[in-house]
Amino acid sequence: MVKMEIMSWKRVYISVLLGMVGAFLFVQARAFSSEVYFTPTEIKGQILRAIEECRESVDVAVLDITSKDILNALIKAQERGVRVRIVVDRKRALRKGLLSNQYKNKEFVIKVLVQKGIMHNNFAIFDCKSLTTGSYYWNEHVGKFSRDNAIFTDETKLLVKYQREFDRLFHEGITPDIKESVPVAEE
Repeated sequence: MVKMEIMSWKRVYISVLLGMVGAFLFVQARAFSSEVYFTPTEIKGQILRAIEECRESVDVAVLDITSKDILNALIKAQERGVRVRIVVDRKRALRKGLLSNQYKNKEFVIKVLVQKGIMHNNFAIFDCKSLTTGSYYWNEHVGKFSRDNAIFTDETKLLVKYQREFDRLFHEGITPDIKESVPVAEE
């Protein structure tokens, strides 16, 4: 009889423990969602979707943006009242191209980093609620054979760190005068 009671308690204990672990894993999975993509077509599609869903802000830190689709999505977002801020690297930034046209037309707030080396950041924060980061370049001619990656996540801890980094880069950047050349830091 005592042995059966012990077996019964063990089953209850194990069932409760497994239930708690299951509940924790379920809540953890629902608390944050993350997806990863590896093909340029998938990545660009997710970036476009994220921009289209924005209602408040888009903060972008990239080497450069030459993708017509992405720039058009950013223009439409701005027209909807979304604040668009962009930080780009000084070596490729605002040279004759699509992004410099948007800057000249005052479409976006753009800052240029003047520093030694190249800014290799490729990340964007959408409405302070979701983030993408990875190796994907936001360029028009990303080949179908490129090997890139991008993670999309809404994990708060990462969002806070990336927002802090974006704000730091944005405040370090300069507002360029397109009529003059963008200053270049010594190598």
